[in-house]
Amino acid sequence: MPSGIDSLKRGKVFMIAVLMCGAIFMAFSADRSVRVTAEISDEELLEFIRVNEELMELQNEAEQEMLGVIEEHGMTPERYNEIAMMENNPQMESDASPQELETARQISEKIHAIQYSLQENALSIIERSQLTPERFQEIGMTLQTSPELQQRLHELLQEQQ
Repeated sequence: MPSGIDSLKRGKVFMIAVLMCGAIFMAFSADRSVRVTAEISDEELLEFIRVNEELMELQNEAEQEMLGVIEEHGMTPERYNEIAMMENNPQMESDASPQELETARQISEKIHAIQYSLQENALSIIERSQLTPERFQEIGMTLQTSPELQQRLHELLQEQQ
């Protein structure tokens, strides 16, 4: 693990970890997370962060690919999001033209494929690590709910600098 992780990057690592856990796996119950807290070793926490650095890179690449798809179709990300929100909310009236709706549908299909690939690649990264996917999820979910584990992680990262 690189020794020069600054606080901004550490915060981003944690946020990506939380997001990836949610996107890849179903959540465990809160009481299981509390029980697991004491059982997470420092080595597991460090491996969790190492894996998350890889996942961040993968996520950034996927985001760039999604933006490229939107732009290739001649739409801005803002307009695509507006149309998607209108289409997903029956209470909102859509101001999109039929052409924009078709373009947004085509973009959505490609974005879903990118997201699926992202999930597969993320799972592959986790499986190649020293953590099982289930253990990775347990640690991520516990980090969401345990200030004690968050503090331990913070201290470990400080020691690594």
